[in-house]
Amino acid sequence: MFGHSMGALLSYELAHVLSALGKPPRHLFVSGLGAPHLPPAGPRLHELPDNELLAVVADLEGTSPEVLAQPELVQLLLPLFRADLKVWETYIPHRGSLQVPVTAMGGRHDRSVSLDRLSAWRSLTSADFHLKVFDGGHFYHHAAPDDVAAVLKERLRESNPAPAVAEEYEHDTKA
Repeated sequence: MFGHSMGALLSYELAHVLSALGKPPRHLFVSGLGAPHLPPAGPRLHELPDNELLAVVADLEGTSPEVLAQPELVQLLLPLFRADLKVWETYIPHRGSLQVPVTAMGGRHDRSVSLDRLSAWRSLTSADFHLKVFDGGHFYHHAAPDDVAAVLKERLRESNPAPAVAEEYEHDTKA
């Protein structure tokens, strides 16, 4: 499972639900978000005045400047931005460790997520943990999708190597 930013919270919660059902994911990849048990750093963004909230959104570089330059569109998007941020900032995480390997990923220049906060995911798993830092900001994965995919493949291969049955099947199909 892979989740970026608030999607990391959703993936984390889903990993807990699936684990409770006896069907844990092979690996949890969290990206662009500090560990959820840490209190948000800085002011509560969902409570900022419109102009300050828009400055934060622009700083993340995930919304095009052309969109942010359209006042009518911004008025439609502001409630969505606030709602997403409120969910994140008021979220109460599961207590307890996952028994699933976790890889936390982030951008070296992401001003919204420090490496310490990203590294804190380590305490939320009793399985293997990896930290991978890429060049870029909050949306580092847009600039380097192949590098991110390579990490996903490598970690999945490590956490659950392909079964021998698949190799036998490949040999049978070549005959």
